Amino acid sequence: MHIFYLLLSILIFHTEIGLQSLNTVDNFTLTNATDGSSFSLSTLKSSPAIVVIFTSNHCPYDKLYHSRLSKLMDTYQARNVKFVLINSNDPGRSPENTVQQMAKRIKGLRWNVPYLIDANREVASRFGARKNPEAYVLQYRDNTFQVLYGGSIDDNPQVAADVSDAYLSSALDAVLAGKPVLVNETHATGCMIK
Repeated sequence: MHIFYLLLSILIFHTEIGLQSLNTVDNFTLTNATDGSSFSLSTLKSSPAIVVIFTSNHCPYDKLYHSRLSKLMDTYQARNVKFVLINSNDPGRSPENTVQQMAKRIKGLRWNVPYLIDANREVASRFGARKNPEAYVLQYRDNTFQVLYGGSIDDNPQVAADVSDAYLSSALDAVLAGKPVLVNETHATGCMIK
């Protein structure tokens, strides 16, 4: 009987840890490079999950993820998951990250998602994002945006066929099923945001 209660308490503890968010982020409003409009995170709060990806136009790691991100968007947008891309790199240091180049990139990729300008890195700082690409899964609950996953998209940026842990899709599957995200934080591999 004692073993049963011990196992039950471990299960409850593990579940509670898994349901806890890494932190919370406040609503933010940034300019969308695709059309110059203002975009607020709060417009997505009715979505069951929101994916925020810090990315750039210049980093080779970002380019390695183009086809994988296209597949992720196709799969999860059909389940009402919203995707938001944020470029927090200074275009003065890297001309590939100008507003014009951002708009050109998103149009060329044919991704129907906001591509937001955060050149002063204010929003990246709120998340603690340091790399391109770096992904976060959010869910709006208790009147705030809870961060349920943060880190790498998967465990093999260079070879998609050799991915053994698809962290982002695993986190989304768990959130959409109302289950705990078992791996809720990983180390992102990529170029430094600068």
